[in-house]
Amino acid sequence: MNRVANASSCTPPASHASCSALGAEPGRGPHFSSAACSGREAEESSYESQHVSRRWRPGVTVLIALSVASAVGAASPSTGTSSSVIPGQATGFLPKNKIILESTIEVNLTHHSATLPLHKGRFHGERVWDRLTEASDEGAARDLNVNFAPNLANVGIGCPVCVQDGSLTTPRGNKFGEAVAHFQGAPDFSLRRVLKAGPNAFPPAVAKPGGVASRHYIPFIKFRCPKTVYNAPIVVTGNGPFDVVRHSDTADRVLKINPAKKAGPGQYFAPSVELC
Repeated sequence: MNRVANASSCTPPASHASCSALGAEPGRGPHFSSAACSGREAEESSYESQHVSRRWRPGVTVLIALSVASAVGAASPSTGTSSSVIPGQATGFLPKNKIILESTIEVNLTHHSATLPLHKGRFHGERVWDRLTEASDEGAARDLNVNFAPNLANVGIGCPVCVQDGSLTTPRGNKFGEAVAHFQGAPDFSLRRVLKAGPNAFPPAVAKPGGVASRHYIPFIKFRCPKTVYNAPIVVTGNGPFDVVRHSDTADRVLKINPAKKAGPGQYFAPSVELC
């Protein structure tokens, strides 16, 4: 995604059509020029432009595809059907036309996992990586091929801390790559979960959580105009190599981090994450 940032004014756009396309890369949507977008509109349009639309409710993301995959995987191997599950494909990769979250790269029915694009971010100067699954604006959802979740717009009503106010910056000379989202908080995956039984088993003698979030972390984030709320949970921190065994820098459901393919002139490829 080509996230352009930090212009001087905030003028809500009449539509995303006010940004002129610079071009497109194979298999992805258009890129937008920062010169064609005024003020914070550039942040919104560029944040949207390189995510890979769908209308759905918040929280219903690729997990639905995984749930379907799990149900399909439980089918009888001899007949491919069961009285309690959905008949059909049980192994291999789910066809693209059956995936609800369209930005999903693939759903592996054999592994019961899904692979999604990863997007760059920063928290207090440290590298973090998020996955984008929903947007509260239908146009943004369509542009990004994520689920349309209008109720996300209500998250911050009466609860300002329930939505992060993010910002975007663009590295110098970055024409086709993505801008960097700056978060107000992030999870700390390095902590080890501890649970030791007490004299009577419960309550435990020692109970410590694993990964915990910093004070201002919430997966919901918005940029100024037009205040679209995105669901962009951070699932990886740091620059790697990444720990997908003890998960000291990744979320528990992360199975694999795939580095970005080498891009040629005028191209951009994002890294991806496989989650169960």
